[in-house]
Order: sequence, then C-alpha cells, then structure tokens
Amino acid sequence: MPTVDVECTECATVLPIEEDQLGTELKCPKCKALFLTEKAKGAYELVDPTPRQTSAKTERIHPNEEPEPEAPPETEAERKLRERMEKWADE
Repeated sequence: MPTVDVECTECATVLPIEEDQLGTELKCPKCKALFLTEKAKGAYELVDPTPRQTSAKTERIHPNEEPEPEAPPETEAERKLRERMEKWADE
C-alpha cells in the first residue's frame, strides 16, 4: 500500500502513513494531539510511477492535427532577393 505524508494540525510534524488511513484520527507521536489525517500541504502523489522512455526526436502532435509540410528548397532567385534584402537591412 502506498504511503502519503500527513501534517499534524498542532505541531506541523509530517508523518508518513498508509494511504488507506487518510480520513481517520491519528495521535501525533511528538505532541500527542489527536487530528484528522489529510495530505500534508505541498504533498503530491505519483500518477504513473514508472518512468517513460522518450526520445529527443519525439515530437508531440495533436492526434487530429496534420504536421506542417516542409518548406521547398530556396530557388536561386529567392536566394538573391533574400541576400539583397539582408544587405539593405544592414545599411
């Protein structure tokens, strides 16, 4: 059974308990106060504890979305125009 951290409402001591004990009363071993068990502030749980193998090349694409087509190679005329515009922008 997974454990979760709970926080004593009196002294803020964080205690690990079994997950099925959430919602029950617990006596704090430090200050001896009784408190209702709830997850500690800032606590989180793992949704999927198994790590996933991902590739750096993996792209996330929405299932209904088509990938963008690759741009065609630049023609000689386009290259000359781009170079003239870059030169003009630098002046």
